[in-house]
Amino acid sequence: MLFSSAKQVVIPNHSAPFTVSCAFQDCPSELNISHGDDMNREAMGYFATLGKLYDAHKDAFCGPSLFSGNLEKFVIPIDSEKTEVEFIIDDSINSKLDKLNIEGELKVGVILNGLIKQKMFQLSFLCGFIKAGGHCKYLSTSTSKGRETSASVHETINISSRDIINQISIDSIKNCPSATHVITACQWGAGATAYLTYKHQSDESQESINGKLELEFNKIKWSVKGSGEGTKNENKTSSHENFNLKFYVDALPNQDNLPQTVEEAITFMKSLPMLIKDANGGKGVPLTYTLTPLSAFRTYLKQFESFDRIIHKVDESIIGNVVRVFEEMSKTQKMMFNCEVDFKRYHYCVKDEISSDICQKLQELEDARNQFRKQLSEMLIDVRYGRQPAAALIDVVQTYRNSNLTYEEMQKYFLKFTACQDKIQFAKCLEKKKVIYVGRGTSLDTERLKNDLREYYAYFCDWSNEVNRTDNSNLFMALEAEEKQLIFIDLEANPTAGNAAGVPNGNRICHYFNERFIEMDCLEKQKKEQSKCYVKCLGTPKFLENINRPNNRVDVDLCCPQFFQGQYCDDSEGEWYCYKCKSRLEYDFNGNFHCRCGFASIYEFAFRCSHPRHGEDYVTFDDQRLKALVKKISPRKEINILLLGETGVGKTTWINSFANYLTYLTLHDAENNEPLCLIPSQFVVNTPVNGKFERKVIRTGEDKNENFQQGQSCTQQPLSHVFNIDGKRTVRIIDTPGIGDTRGLIADNQNFAAILNYVSNIKDLHGICILLKSNNSRETSVFKYCISELLANLHISAANNIAFCFTHTRSSFYRPGDTLPVLEGYIENLGNANENLKIDLTEKTIYGFDNEAFRFLCLLKNGETFSNDERANYEKSWEKSVKETMRLFSHFEKDITPHAVRETTSLNKARQTILTAAKPLADITLNIQKNIEAVKRQHDEVQFAKAKDLKLQGQLFVKHIGIQTQPLGHPRTVCNSAKCTKTKQLPNSDVKKVIYKQICHHHCKLENVTPEIAPNPKLQKCNAMNPDLTCRKCGCSWDTHLHITFTQEEVEEDVEDRDIARLIKENKSDKEIKEAALKSFEHTVNRYKQTQKDVDKILAKFASFLKKNAIMAYNDTIEDYLKLNIATEEQQLKPNWALVEKMKEQLLRYREQKQILDERLAAGEAREIQPHEILALQKDLEKLPLIGETFRNLFNATVNGKETNYNFNEQYFDPYKCASEQDNGGGKKEKKWYEPLKPLMFWRS
Repeated sequence: MLFSSAKQVVIPNHSAPFTVSCAFQDCPSELNISHGDDMNREAMGYFATLGKLYDAHKDAFCGPSLFSGNLEKFVIPIDSEKTEVEFIIDDSINSKLDKLNIEGELKVGVILNGLIKQKMFQLSFLCGFIKAGGHCKYLSTSTSKGRETSASVHETINISSRDIINQISIDSIKNCPSATHVITACQWGAGATAYLTYKHQSDESQESINGKLELEFNKIKWSVKGSGEGTKNENKTSSHENFNLKFYVDALPNQDNLPQTVEEAITFMKSLPMLIKDANGGKGVPLTYTLTPLSAFRTYLKQFESFDRIIHKVDESIIGNVVRVFEEMSKTQKMMFNCEVDFKRYHYCVKDEISSDICQKLQELEDARNQFRKQLSEMLIDVRYGRQPAAALIDVVQTYRNSNLTYEEMQKYFLKFTACQDKIQFAKCLEKKKVIYVGRGTSLDTERLKNDLREYYAYFCDWSNEVNRTDNSNLFMALEAEEKQLIFIDLEANPTAGNAAGVPNGNRICHYFNERFIEMDCLEKQKKEQSKCYVKCLGTPKFLENINRPNNRVDVDLCCPQFFQGQYCDDSEGEWYCYKCKSRLEYDFNGNFHCRCGFASIYEFAFRCSHPRHGEDYVTFDDQRLKALVKKISPRKEINILLLGETGVGKTTWINSFANYLTYLTLHDAENNEPLCLIPSQFVVNTPVNGKFERKVIRTGEDKNENFQQGQSCTQQPLSHVFNIDGKRTVRIIDTPGIGDTRGLIADNQNFAAILNYVSNIKDLHGICILLKSNNSRETSVFKYCISELLANLHISAANNIAFCFTHTRSSFYRPGDTLPVLEGYIENLGNANENLKIDLTEKTIYGFDNEAFRFLCLLKNGETFSNDERANYEKSWEKSVKETMRLFSHFEKDITPHAVRETTSLNKARQTILTAAKPLADITLNIQKNIEAVKRQHDEVQFAKAKDLKLQGQLFVKHIGIQTQPLGHPRTVCNSAKCTKTKQLPNSDVKKVIYKQICHHHCKLENVTPEIAPNPKLQKCNAMNPDLTCRKCGCSWDTHLHITFTQEEVEEDVEDRDIARLIKENKSDKEIKEAALKSFEHTVNRYKQTQKDVDKILAKFASFLKKNAIMAYNDTIEDYLKLNIATEEQQLKPNWALVEKMKEQLLRYREQKQILDERLAAGEAREIQPHEILALQKDLEKLPLIGETFRNLFNATVNGKETNYNFNEQYFDPYKCASEQDNGGGKKEKKWYEPLKPLMFWRS
């Protein structure tokens, strides 16, 4: 009889089958015992002796040995030294069973205990009848394994010997009626299993994972086998820090130091054959048993009638169904375990009810699995005994299929956790990126302070709300890639975090800088930016910090240049933005485009529109076409509004409120952001403390144009607050000093003169808001003085542009109150006195405001607390005032015609012309005297020179001293004292020019300082002055200082006399040429003198006009400038006293001419100068010979200087703001741009 001891051993999970081959032995055929139904079964750590009985119904060893006595003489040992290495990567139950040769019914028996061999044993394994031990314990794991098996000896009972029959114990068979088989052979040896786990990334593919595990196991396998292949893969293996190794070994000596690494595993497995020699006499432990059915002995044991114990087998298809059920259960349980692990690990972002639900479902699944195993094991025994048909097992399977715990049903169950799982994956990513997480028990402010954050992005996320969740999450990760500081606020775990931070509902990313919002919704901003058209400057933008950008900039709307090239882009005009700073592209009407980066020529920009087919390229315009397009750009539409009112009526508060009304629709919005305070102001509030009231002063800043002394008028000078709206319109609110100034009537006169002077710089006046308190029952000076003076100095048509704005109207239900009857009476009297005057008092001209809501906002920001009723009242006040503001501006823009200030105030315009010409005319007078001196000197030199030398010396040209100007672009404070100025003599001349060598304040921002005048009391407030009114720079007194807005330089020119040139050309004698030159010099001097007389006459007319029409006390500006020129020359180290005397003579002549004109006017012998004649006189000055062009240049330079000074009297409120310089934490200053909430579109054209 031939016994085959060849054996195949399989290691489940990442094991390769090792074949343990033993020798073949022919045994004497003495008994006819059939071995056709023999079974081989893995020992799986179970020790049993040869002859042990076995119950195949339950796949369990039972009872004593079949044989009595000593069996050693019947045992045939066969040496079988061989080592096999195998590994498993497939994790399925069926693969484990097949690799281990656990097939058929044994599978079921093993799986029900969590494991898996031969067909008959598969069901038993699944049902839990067979338990694994020793190195087979790895079968209950679910990760990659490698196993080595070393066979030592194979022992077989010679059951063919007739003597063995005598050893059979009849009692053993009787006492164990369930026994069906007996052990007739045993393979000895030892096994070791390496259980390897790999920690991988969640997004790593299964293929990649399997590849890394296979590399490690091949390293073990080929090293043990001694193959050279092991070395070639060593450099490809993954980092060992991601692997974890655990060993299962059979009972061998020296097991204390089991391998911990792959390298140690190789050494251990190589030594396994040697370890066997020290275990159990060199045999090791049982590896495999051969089971022979008792029915094989039926012929020799006829006395046992019931000996034929039949085992009913189960069809393989049924076994397959059972295995698939356990595969599904294992798959489902693994899915559940993974989910539970994540939910526990990231409990801070998972709702408690979800975690509880998962735990409950896991228990339900485990209970169902145990119940299924119990039902299956009981049914399997019945089927094997024949008490139930094999199909009964299908009924058990079907019970599972009909439950709600199948893999398909569990997948549906898991669908409700999809959002939660996505959130956990997102949380994992945040954790990896070290993003700050705000969940339960913490807050945004706590984390911000703990991490010392100045600028950061906060993602307020309600994961249950899918609106914009994906887009915001992607943007958040994109910001992380840009290394921004990030905070994630979990609104599911911390529902109040959004309200505490003042953030509206919904998912959004907010950008913070220095504890305030820069952007409330970054995603919305990004979407807007993606739909924008962008430009790129191809050159280097110019940006000068100390020169303001032109105030007349207007937003650029152009079509894409590709339209003109026949490309895809259409001809629609789009809004263009700088790709770098994201600000709107603006045009300054001077050939430049502007953005926050600076400015550059319009020809240095390339364009990329938002058309989907435009592409990523930036395209330039043809220069001529671009030039034509920008010519069509219209300036901003200006809406100019003058505010007038008595002191204390609340103009300053009204302007501050207006800025906030433009920005915040409701008081709640304003409260959750920083209030805008254009004009620093203060007020007093009485706060209850311990039953008493304490006085508290609330201040919102300080400005030199505002006076906070108690009882004093706040606004000291007119000041414009300019609001740029939608890039096309500019609203200019002109704040003025209060009428009824606390400093008296003289201050009122000065204030009103300053107002008219200020307004004269504006072309159109759209509205005149007269602010009145709502409950004044008596006529006050504001009616008579304010309205009367206004109409007396402006044209009567300005009455159409008047609107009456009543303040503090909350107590009168947002209506005029007791003031209205008084106002009606006064307007009626005005109409009776002048039938051409009409001022309507209707709904279109009367508006009610209660700007106390702004003060309420300031109180909230200062920590004051109020009841809900008080808050509700002010919220209503805010909303009402917003509506009134919209109505007011709509009226000024749409309902009435703007008042043309410059056209109807010719008197003031003429006055301004004279004041502007005063300094240029004084300089021209001085220049004439210098030219006369220069020509006379040249005359004397020619007269005493030899005629033949004149040509060689070049003295036949007439000398002329001209004046060149260079604008500064801003006011500059200089000192006019002798030590701070120097003179420079012109070449070939006695004329000296004065140079201001001491610049005391390069860029002075004092307002309303008349240039070129010294002394000027307003310069006492210049930053260059010390408290004792001496200069910090030069030490001189304030009264030697003046403002200049341009520099002027005297240059000497040689003017060719045509007559002399002709004589030279005709080769006339030297004597004739000399005589002609002398006559030319004398003629030039006479022309200068006549020109001076013409200037004197015009100056006298100007002075007379000023005296007649002076609004303030008469002050002869022309005479002041003449005196200044004399004083400047006298202060020089080496004065030209002859020039000084001539200038003094000129001053006397000016006074005489003026006196004569005044006397003739008084006697009626001369006609009064009319305003329109002043402009004609200006033109006459520009036409005067010798000095006309010089006067024009000086006049224009003075005008530009006044405009520069005027620009500094405007405060611009732009959609884009630049925060003040901040310390970036490293001692350096940095400037942060931010974009606040866009102003409301408060009216529509």
